[in-house]
Amino acid sequence: MKDNKIVKANKKMRSQSIIFIFIVIIISIITLSFFRNYLSEIETLAQEFPEQAAIKIVHTIKIVSILMIILFSLAGIYFLRLSILVFRTGVFPPPAIKTTKDIPIITGKSARVRAIIILVFSFLLFAAAVIIPLYFTKIINAIMNP
Repeated sequence: MKDNKIVKANKKMRSQSIIFIFIVIIISIITLSFFRNYLSEIETLAQEFPEQAAIKIVHTIKIVSILMIILFSLAGIYFLRLSILVFRTGVFPPPAIKTTKDIPIITGKSARVRAIIILVFSFLLFAAAVIIPLYFTKIINAIMNP
């Protein structure tokens, strides 16, 4: 059931979010350029020393796997916390959550449905945190044991 009440946007959080997204984009662009150079180095190394190149690729895959586990798990924890807060309060968005834009308060069955959707999404993030690194492990095994 929808109320006429609205959770007002937190202007400070909005500006912090924009700055955070901007910083993440800049870091991603820089990381991507370094990663391209790293891959070209591995390609030239693979022509002369394929074993050493395979070891470097395996090391890179392990680092990416660890980062994915951490990031997906943190996102899953956030959304799990959000869904629990919605279930407890029966209100979406819950009172403890700051928003970046004005959002109408939703209560009752609609809030519970949103909480269930958020809960499913958090479980999908946890599953991705486990399944994707397992596929990386298979790739590592294929590289090391041709």
